Amino acid sequence: MKRLFISLVLILFILMGMTEVVHVSAGITIDGKFDDWKNQPVEKWTTDQFTYHDVGFVADDQYVYVYVSMAPKNPGNYKVMQPSGYQISINNHTYDLTLHLNDKLWSLQPGEGGRFSADVWNRTKNRDTSLNNAGYLLREKEADGRGNDVMEVAIPISTFGDDLNQSSTFTLKNPNLGQKEITTSGASTGPFILAGIGALLAAGGLVIYRRREKQELVNEN
Repeated sequence: MKRLFISLVLILFILMGMTEVVHVSAGITIDGKFDDWKNQPVEKWTTDQFTYHDVGFVADDQYVYVYVSMAPKNPGNYKVMQPSGYQISINNHTYDLTLHLNDKLWSLQPGEGGRFSADVWNRTKNRDTSLNNAGYLLREKEADGRGNDVMEVAIPISTFGDDLNQSSTFTLKNPNLGQKEITTSGASTGPFILAGIGALLAAGGLVIYRRREKQELVNEN
């Protein structure tokens, strides 16, 4: 019986070890190259029905990613990146994402870009999280010579702390870009399931082992 208990404990540690290497990746790299967004959820948002903004939103088990192209191939003048107003909701709690772009918005020339930092404000806990070099802004050069701002930013899952669970969904909106919302699912449940199975096996083995020990003491007396 003791060997069975030891075996169950070993299974638990093996499964817990597996949770450290099992990752679900969205395939997004923050590098100013936006081809990896072609197969991701991207929607058209607008505030005036003339200038349309491409907005993408996706999550994996490590990051939540936001993508915005201000007015791609659009004659509108609203082509400078919107740095604020991004609201991410999870489990009825809201976080405000602000992009630190003051050193770039009025200095970048078409074709230029660079990394930027951001911060996320937790409204519930009145707590701010700084994200250094979390995003990339590109002022892509269009056919008419003008620049259209495109950005992508990655927010670590840990930023959302206790609000995160296996069934979490994230919702993004920004009234400065329109009245629409976009929702994405959270982390994969796979690692949690594996760890849960291991814990149940070990707990069951412990109960059986202790019962057998008590029975043996009774028999000895």
